[in-house]
Amino acid sequence: MGNSIYDITGFYFDPKTFILGARSAVSSAQQHIIDNATNRQRTIARHCADVEEKQPNQSTIDAAYRKFKSGYTRLNAEDYSSREVRALIYCLYKFENDAMVLAFTKLLDKQWRNRFFNGLLYFLLSFWDITQKDRLEMIINVFQRHLSAYNGKRDKYLLLKQNARFLNPNGAELLGMTLRKMDVGQTKSCSIFSAPSVFFGLSSSNLDYQYYSKVISSYFERNAIDKLDILKEVLDKHNYDVTPKRIIPAMIIQNRDAVNEANQEYIRSIAVGMIGNPELASKWTMRNGTPEENSNLQEARQILNEWLKRKFISIFFEKCMQEPSRKKYWLEHIDIIEDLEIWTTPLTLSYLMQDKRIADMLETKVNVLEHEKKHRSALIMSVGNYFIIEFSDVGCLYILRKNSPNGMTIASKRFFYFDEIKRMRVEYIQSFYLEKQEGMIDHHKGWEKTLDKWMEIHRVIQNIW
Repeated sequence: MGNSIYDITGFYFDPKTFILGARSAVSSAQQHIIDNATNRQRTIARHCADVEEKQPNQSTIDAAYRKFKSGYTRLNAEDYSSREVRALIYCLYKFENDAMVLAFTKLLDKQWRNRFFNGLLYFLLSFWDITQKDRLEMIINVFQRHLSAYNGKRDKYLLLKQNARFLNPNGAELLGMTLRKMDVGQTKSCSIFSAPSVFFGLSSSNLDYQYYSKVISSYFERNAIDKLDILKEVLDKHNYDVTPKRIIPAMIIQNRDAVNEANQEYIRSIAVGMIGNPELASKWTMRNGTPEENSNLQEARQILNEWLKRKFISIFFEKCMQEPSRKKYWLEHIDIIEDLEIWTTPLTLSYLMQDKRIADMLETKVNVLEHEKKHRSALIMSVGNYFIIEFSDVGCLYILRKNSPNGMTIASKRFFYFDEIKRMRVEYIQSFYLEKQEGMIDHHKGWEKTLDKWMEIHRVIQNIW
């Protein structure tokens, strides 16, 4: 007989036997019943949450707002029911001045109910970006005060209390930096998608709230170009048009000196798709943006427009005519060109449409002379107080003063054939006689120096905006 404990007690067993027994203790039918019951409980819990988060009906909100607006200067908290206070939370964005907001925070303190957390969270996330700083801080202060004092057991409120730092004035930026650190090394996933659920106990569909604009901006910072696929997916789900205006300009400015045309085109296509055509100034402004944000937008817009000018000059002298020397000259003088347009024929337009580099910008930069039959094009550049015109055929460069009859014809776009421009009564500008306000410069050897000298004499560069 052995001396082991099993031999002494006479008790022999195999642990695997107990594992198998445990597995068979509940039949598959009973397990199915348990699973169904668990799923029903989860559904009920979700429904309960939905009921609690449901906003008061609009008539209740409007009635509460009218009552508060007419009496907030002589506020008596006892005059308001808990239902009315909750309704007022959902029209906070309509409050017209700081005094109204201050009075309401006092009303909240006196009539506080924990369920007000839901409405206040909704307000902060929904109107974070457009609420004036002082008013936003008043609401944050009352929210944080009661959140700090909360000692209940509700999981959602405990989660908010745990993450209260992300609902302070700089909390959105802090959350963005926190998520970025969490995702170090990640190239295909992004914790921004789960942030509403993980930090605030909300559905991931709430990513469209304004609050997440600065979260997303902080997350991508200046590294957006390295995570463009993720950025596009995030912005698509976020769907708030201000956010690209915070992210894209930094990316453009950072890459302003990029010489790789493919990289420029990639960034430009993203910017046009997410913000809009840089030629439309209204697209590149932020009504509630900071001075720095609007300054970045304007700088980025200028960079994009310069890239576009380079692109159209290159294409004109590559597709409409083969003239490397003229292309080289105008690319070196790109900074004096305010704007430009290509005028062409229907036949040439069909040729240009095949170039993917400019396909999405043809409508704003290319004009067609429907009656012109010749295979001819013109590049019309706005330079200070002048129009400078290059034709695709052999001939002269035209300089027309904008306020002259010739210049006004060009500005009005009321011409049907290129010969109408070529027949304009202007004289030749020679290297030894540059005083003429308008004229033609023949593309003979040395024409570049003649044009440079003419522009120097007429102070063209000083007239550029």
